[in-house]
Amino acid sequence: MKSPDECWEWKGCKSTGYGIIRYDRKGVYAHRMSWLFTHGSVPDNVCVLHKCDNPSCCNPDHLFLGTHADNNADMRKKGRAVGYRKLSPSDIPEIRRCLKQGELQVSIGKKFDVSQQAISHILTGRRWAHI
Repeated sequence: MKSPDECWEWKGCKSTGYGIIRYDRKGVYAHRMSWLFTHGSVPDNVCVLHKCDNPSCCNPDHLFLGTHADNNADMRKKGRAVGYRKLSPSDIPEIRRCLKQGELQVSIGKKFDVSQQAISHILTGRRWAHI
């Protein structure tokens, strides 16, 4: 058994390093389910982030809530941002969900700390089409 201080690595299906669980006919990140089981619901437009920076970790003590902008700022602060890239592959499905629900591109851009043009490029498939 792992100690409470160690990372609890997800051993099942993974997507870009993040554990995936099938729940309610959808794929849900394993660390998000860990948060839900331990702390309850996650507000809309809020993410479950890793203090340990280990995407497969499901230890609830290593998780905290924050926005996409918080996550991007945390990555930049820790030197994990790649060049000018502010978005990560895990942001793209959420951006597409917001677009599908009719949210304005400018509003989505503010949430993720990127320009409206960056969101438009995702919508048109000019960027992140592989996700």
